[in-house]
Amino acid sequence: MKLTILGISCLVLTSLIFGCNNNSKNPQKKSPVTDGVTLNGVQHDIADSLVASFVDDNTSSDFRTNIWLSKPWVTSVYQILSDEQKNNVGTDGFRIYFAKRLDAGTGKMRNTIVIVSTKNDGDDPHAESGEDHLDYYEHTSDFLQRPNSDASLNEDWVGSSGATLYSDSTCTGDNCSVNTINFIRCKDAYKAVQNFGKQTINTYSEWFPIELLEYLRDQLNDPLNKYADGIRIYFAKNKAKKNRHSLIFVTTQNIGTPRQDNYACYGQKLTEKYHHYNRMVGSNDNGEQCPNNCAVTTLP
Repeated sequence: MKLTILGISCLVLTSLIFGCNNNSKNPQKKSPVTDGVTLNGVQHDIADSLVASFVDDNTSSDFRTNIWLSKPWVTSVYQILSDEQKNNVGTDGFRIYFAKRLDAGTGKMRNTIVIVSTKNDGDDPHAESGEDHLDYYEHTSDFLQRPNSDASLNEDWVGSSGATLYSDSTCTGDNCSVNTINFIRCKDAYKAVQNFGKQTINTYSEWFPIELLEYLRDQLNDPLNKYADGIRIYFAKNKAKKNRHSLIFVTTQNIGTPRQDNYACYGQKLTEKYHHYNRMVGSNDNGEQCPNNCAVTTLP
């Protein structure tokens, strides 16, 4: 798809990450979560420890980091959330936390993320979306429970050949032109990825609506996108957004070699389902972040 660079603007927060819990306008309302599973197939207690490791040391462990998730993950997780939404769970989107995990190969702590489903928790005039989005972990789908399934994410700390925002400043194949709140131009996305390094990360988490996941699913399953195989999420730093760290999403394809960034956009027709949060297409940046809004975040 195009560079759905959804720059999850999840600008990992640096010192602000700690101020997040003490925001007088948006006090963190942690729910007593003790069990459940994340959208990347990790049990809650493990996810909690991964995010806690980041909170303890929010310096990036690597000069480059990107996370890859498969097409089945996008399709399946969207379906899970959509079904839960229809069953009156109140599902409204997902939150991505910056995290760290121990890499058995090197014995070092490395960058990663935790992805959590959210449900509407009422109005909040201080939130960019006007609502609070409470994390929840109760899912019955086998997809999230199977070990080593497509639910797992894949970290890349060196910059594989398919991760072209590390090298392609011209964004070969970019045909996106829609300009909405989450859209970031491919060339700007390239600059943001180049700005990231082994530095203090200044964002804690970022929330996105379910409509965004639906859009990614539609892009990956478009008939013209014959070789789509997943999405890549880059760690980035966007100077245009107060130097906040962010996450940038790009769809990928298998064109002889798997996981190659694909900057093309498919089916760019704006529909009401995207208008609700005014976000879609191409490169996307500007999710609802903590520390700006940390209400109802539950990790660590």
